[in-house]
Amino acid sequence: MKKNRIDKAGKARKWRRIVALAAAVALAAGGTYLFAKVREAFLGQCVITDVQRQVRITAGPTIKEGVVVELFGLKKGANLALIDFAGKRETALSKYPAIRAVTVRRRLPDKVDIKIEERVPVAKVNEVGNGGTVRRMVASGRVVDSEGVVFMKTTGTEALPVICESAGSATKPGKRLEGRARAALELLALSRETPYSDLGIMRVDAASRDYLLAILGDYSPAKIAWEGMDGDATPASRKAMARQLGHLRASVVSRVAPTGTRPIVWNATEPDRVFADTKEPIL
Repeated sequence: MKKNRIDKAGKARKWRRIVALAAAVALAAGGTYLFAKVREAFLGQCVITDVQRQVRITAGPTIKEGVVVELFGLKKGANLALIDFAGKRETALSKYPAIRAVTVRRRLPDKVDIKIEERVPVAKVNEVGNGGTVRRMVASGRVVDSEGVVFMKTTGTEALPVICESAGSATKPGKRLEGRARAALELLALSRETPYSDLGIMRVDAASRDYLLAILGDYSPAKIAWEGMDGDATPASRKAMARQLGHLRASVVSRVAPTGTRPIVWNATEPDRVFADTKEPIL
């Protein structure tokens, strides 16, 4: 009698487990079906039917709106929920060095805002080759922004100062200036600040071995070097650069030169000293 009761209890527990499992399967199937239907309904709302209404693009002077539309695939019939915006953003940054930042803001379910921030050029980056006693400068169409990133831009750059690199070792678009060219960019940036701005530096040649060769606003050349110029920029190297540029400015303003002569080259390559070199420079 007792054995029969145990068997019946065991069978009852077994059936309860079967019923519970069946209920769980049914619930999961129902949940999966429900999720699929919700997802389908959501995706249906994310389709682009009117590009002008659903897509808002803030582009720059170089990277036009059409380029952004094409790059992100924002055409009629595309589904905003299925576009890999993070991947497209990285592609945009790698493909177009002129782009500094891309901001994507989804406005669910069917709208998106994309803002393109372009780099602002602060100097042209040209090349110089050694042609005997004269260095011939060749325009490259490259420019650089304040962060040292090189990119291409040929319009609206006429008034920019120039950094010259050695032909054959020019920084490629998308890369950052390094070494002597980076020092030239720092020198140009500092020379735009008060009180150094009256030097009017128009060009800095970074191709020389031991110094930077700057062309001042009156077209006189100036050799300049400072401690730490070729390494990574540090507070100490920037301080040394500012001190040396200050000495150069003081000499140029006071016109310290041999009596009766006009200096052909200002030489500020030794710490805290500036010479007026009347020898013909190599430009």
